[in-house]
Amino acid sequence: MVNYSQISLYTICPDQAARTRLLVVVASTPANVSRRNAIRPTWGTVALRTDVVLVFLVGRTTERVQARLMREHAEHGDIVQGNFVDSYRNLTLKTTCMLEWVSRFCSRASLVLKVDEDVFLHIPNLLSFLEEHKRANRTIFGRLTHNWQPFRDQKSKYYVSRSEFPDSVYPDYVTGPAYLLTGDLAARTRLLVVVASTPANVSRRNVIRATWGTVALRTDVVLVFLVGRTTERVQARLMREHAEHGDIVQGNFVDSYRNLTLKTTCMLEWVSRFCSRASLVLKVDEDVFLHIPNLLSFLEEHKRANRTIFGKLAHNWRPFRDQKSKYYVSRSEFPGSVYPDFMTGPAYLLTGDLAPLLYREVLVTRFLFIEGRTDYWRGGQKSRSASRVGKTISQHSQGGQVFCSASYICSHCYTCGTVRVLSHDFIG
Repeated sequence: MVNYSQISLYTICPDQAARTRLLVVVASTPANVSRRNAIRPTWGTVALRTDVVLVFLVGRTTERVQARLMREHAEHGDIVQGNFVDSYRNLTLKTTCMLEWVSRFCSRASLVLKVDEDVFLHIPNLLSFLEEHKRANRTIFGRLTHNWQPFRDQKSKYYVSRSEFPDSVYPDYVTGPAYLLTGDLAARTRLLVVVASTPANVSRRNVIRATWGTVALRTDVVLVFLVGRTTERVQARLMREHAEHGDIVQGNFVDSYRNLTLKTTCMLEWVSRFCSRASLVLKVDEDVFLHIPNLLSFLEEHKRANRTIFGKLAHNWRPFRDQKSKYYVSRSEFPGSVYPDFMTGPAYLLTGDLAPLLYREVLVTRFLFIEGRTDYWRGGQKSRSASRVGKTISQHSQGGQVFCSASYICSHCYTCGTVRVLSHDFIG
């Protein structure tokens, strides 16, 4: 059962390195197992194709029906459950849930077909139609309603009051029983913010959610906290926290300072697989403060950027050879006397097209625990110098003093209290 309260980020969509040609989302009633069982062996067999995925979307229901749903999903693995009461008056919430789920977990689907459970699909005709329109973008196919009027009869199932919709004619729209969306319409995230977080540090996460993290209330912004494996006690708290907020991503690595590069690699993999349509990806540490107005201005200024990393460029930085240092790097780990140029770890911004390229490169690059991108891509060519594209967006606090200017975007090493004070200017 896929539910936004589940912390194990299971997804029905396959590894999105292989693009899904068609995602079929069937709006289903939780108790209507007979309809679902009729679809699976008939037109639903289209999902046997490797480029097609079929899911049944339901909402919350009674405990008895929920138990049956769980058994059904254990058998078939094709049910998505949203956090809303499943009812006729909540059909718009069901559609919203579909769009959210596609955006978060199946964002590389080329086409998304929404159908009601009492709809019959003619598969040969559907596949011919898909082939004919395979290059379509930003398009909805379906039955267009023109000059439809709201029902004012209070006895009607379709009754709409004047307070709900005061006009006499609806704007044109595509009717609900079945419509086809190009994937770029269903899923487009302008900014994905990934906060590298320590599993036990719930206080940091709660401060971020209440301050600069409110940027994620925008429909084009997603914020997640990335953690690794932890103790059973902390894991139980994480599960409860995620059940409440639904914003934690957990990777399969031990969460520790020496594994920061694994955490970054996990981020690149997760973005590539589950949020590949994000235009921009901002990685920040949990002790970083973001100035949201300046960040949004910066994003607007660079909205056409591609294959670029913005951040604080580390130039001619040398490895620490003192074995007592937290940052100690042995000569066997890195034999050179100067690091290649890289972006420092507390905060950097990637254009979305870089994430899969960096991830593939990381898999064949020697591991070094010091986080940073010594390899990156620009214009399709591998480079050893970030100086051509690096732009400083982070200001660091030093010696207990915070250096902030009117144009800074982020600062590092803040206490929770300081973050609350600094956020007051733009969230009140």
